[in-house]
Amino acid sequence: MEDEKNPSSVMLKSAATNGAILGLISILFVVITYMTGDIYKGNVWLSVLSMVISIAALVYFALSYRKTACGGFITYGNAFIYCWLTYIFAGVLSIAFMVLLQTVIEPNYMEKMADVQREMLLKKGLSDSQVEQSIAMASKFQTPLYIAIIGFLGNALVGLVISLITAIFVKKDKPVFE
Repeated sequence: MEDEKNPSSVMLKSAATNGAILGLISILFVVITYMTGDIYKGNVWLSVLSMVISIAALVYFALSYRKTACGGFITYGNAFIYCWLTYIFAGVLSIAFMVLLQTVIEPNYMEKMADVQREMLLKKGLSDSQVEQSIAMASKFQTPLYIAIIGFLGNALVGLVISLITAIFVKKDKPVFE
């Protein structure tokens, strides 16, 4: 009962719930790219579509939070914090899935990615020794822990920027004279 009156815990609970939904949306896009084989090649249009849907969902969640938990009004700062927390929760879930995909579901994932990188580098005209040197260097940074850390930091940075922009459209100050 005490938690329901605490605005911070209400925000955290809502951000975690909506972040889980956003994370599941992200996972759905990863599964689609995995099932179609585009996960190794990259699909720009699917990536753009995923980002647009994620931003639209984030705006929807933030507006819903403003309406239900904040009485229709939210400051820019609180809108930003809510959006960023939601994005962070979504990122943790999707990063956990990516690590699971790369280590359990598709244990040869990194080897297949190295093959794709090898092909791309050869097409660019690099020599075999340059390609192997590049692949060897890249493989040092392809451990599950490194990928999770870089994924989290990248997600936090992208989420920061998206949240700063999203909060502009979500904020709604209380009227001064009421």
